[in-house]
Amino acid sequence: MSQRFTVAAVQAAPVWMDRTATVEKACRLIAEAARGGARVIAFPESFIPAFPYGVWHHGVQRNMAFFRSLFEQALEIPGPELARIAEAASAAHAVVVMGLTERSGGSLYNTQVFIGPDGALLGSRRKLKPTSAERLVWGEGDGSGLRVFDTPAGRIGGLICGEHNFALARYTLQALGEQIHVASYPDPLMEGRPFADRLDAAVRHYAAEGQCYVINATGFISEDVRAAVFDTPESAAELADPAALHGASSIVAPNGVTLAGPLSGSEGIVAAEVDLGTIAYSKFWFDPAGHSARGDIFRLEVDFEPRRAFGARRAGVPDPTRADPER
Repeated sequence: MSQRFTVAAVQAAPVWMDRTATVEKACRLIAEAARGGARVIAFPESFIPAFPYGVWHHGVQRNMAFFRSLFEQALEIPGPELARIAEAASAAHAVVVMGLTERSGGSLYNTQVFIGPDGALLGSRRKLKPTSAERLVWGEGDGSGLRVFDTPAGRIGGLICGEHNFALARYTLQALGEQIHVASYPDPLMEGRPFADRLDAAVRHYAAEGQCYVINATGFISEDVRAAVFDTPESAAELADPAALHGASSIVAPNGVTLAGPLSGSEGIVAAEVDLGTIAYSKFWFDPAGHSARGDIFRLEVDFEPRRAFGARRAGVPDPTRADPER
């Protein structure tokens, strides 16, 4: 693929807590972005089946009930819903990065899934530390997902929302040679203007710090989501804030300049042409994980091993977590 191509951020609301309908909506949006020429298409945080906005203002009892519903609608990896998205990616000849809630055993995780333009599952990663009240529904990820994937559209990685505050996570992806970064967020309307400003600062800083392109895909709170979640006095007042932004998806260049967006006030697709060749200009000035690094002073160690709840420790004891216990 040429070093010049189009990338896109999808800003959309799910079909609230309906994974089947939301998967079909995602497939339509993938096709729409591809018709516009997009070769990398990114979706918001936990687009399927929904972002748990209610953890911030609903009580524990109500969140327990929500957890059960989310558990029933969450996706497994691999699974038929993900296979449907892979088909759409293949038909679009595009790399797709999807935000979803993953079910594994009895736990849920906030996950980004990376799918190649041939429909192959490149890999997935779980949010390292759910932010504040998100811990009511999501478990912690591990270092096995901190990867950058080689694709025909360059080396692609990603982080989810508050993970952009992890300086060492950012540095890890930069050291792995990330060229396109997917930043997945919910709709900043849930906290109003201050969150939108922090989000914009975070993605522009990431682009300039890592000398890479950033596809910033944020969620969108539709009227259905408002009715389902923002039904308490405090949450209703929050949505009534006239200074609140509604969505903030954008595309940012390696110099921190915004190429497209932010999109506010509607669902839509934000797209821009990128040129991976221009990354060299930013690297000329400063490459924090390369010629500008000071390995004699600073050193980073990363544990890339997956963390299992249990496993065999004694010789001769089968490991029930492995597909072939005899190996």
